[in-house]
Amino acid sequence: MDEIESLVKIALDNYETSLMVFESGKYRISIALSYYAMFTVGKALLLLKGVQINKHKGLVNKLGSYYVKEGEFNPEIAKKFSRAKTLRENASYAMIDDFDKNTAQEMLELTEDFFNESKKYINPNYFDSL
Repeated sequence: MDEIESLVKIALDNYETSLMVFESGKYRISIALSYYAMFTVGKALLLLKGVQINKHKGLVNKLGSYYVKEGEFNPEIAKKFSRAKTLRENASYAMIDDFDKNTAQEMLELTEDFFNESKKYINPNYFDSL
C-alpha cells in the first residue's frame, strides 16, 4: 500500500468513526473527526504535488496555492474546509460543548464533498469503502 492509499484509508476510518459518534449524539467529536478526515485527504493531495505538510494552517494555505488557485479544486469546498478548521479547533480546545446536530451533519456532508472532489486527483478506488 502506498502512502497516498494509506492516508485515504486513515481518512476513511476517521469519517466512518465520525458517522458512528454522530449517530450516538457526540456531535463535538463527530465535528473533529470529520475535519481530520478532510485534513488527511488534503495531505494526500499535497503529497501528489510533492509537498509534505503537517500543520493545519499550512495545509489550508498549500491546498489553496496548489489546487484552488490553479483552478483544479472547487473553491467553495476549499473555503468551507478552511472554516471547518476553525470549527475543529473549537471542538477540540474550547471549553464549550454546545455543538449541535445540524453543524455536525454539515461537517459530514462537507467531508463527503471534499472526498468526491479529491477523487479527481486521487485514485477513486482508494475511496471504495465510502
